[in-house]
Amino acid sequence: MPLLPFAFRKATLTMQQKFLAIIVGYLTAVVLVVVSFGALAVVAPEIMPNLNAGEKPGMALLIVSLLISFYSAIIAGYMTAHIAQSVEKQLAVVLGIVMMVIGVLTMVMEGGVKPLWWHVVMLLSLVPCTVWGSSLYNPKGRK
Repeated sequence: MPLLPFAFRKATLTMQQKFLAIIVGYLTAVVLVVVSFGALAVVAPEIMPNLNAGEKPGMALLIVSLLISFYSAIIAGYMTAHIAQSVEKQLAVVLGIVMMVIGVLTMVMEGGVKPLWWHVVMLLSLVPCTVWGSSLYNPKGRK
């Protein structure tokens, strides 16, 4: 049975929607992290290190930043599923992998500001958090 032009167009739109969903999910995580750290700097400036003076982040900031990363990845996974109008786990996995790759690049660019254990925990949690977030999406109120 030949593929009808309308079916091909629908498949293309679906692929575009999935790509857009991953991009929006990632941007959601970035915005949440930036806003959260901005709020943290206002609310608890004492835990923010002076990187210009060579200070390393303390344990409190490391733990809080992990929590921020976790909830940002969960919400990003949810947004990806919402934009795609689908609870396909593959999209959340792709989003998590994109976040991992950018996380590794960030780790290299930071040059050892955070300890290795922090990066390992953060990177290993990204895919599970994005998948969990996508599973929270409930299209049309289904139970």
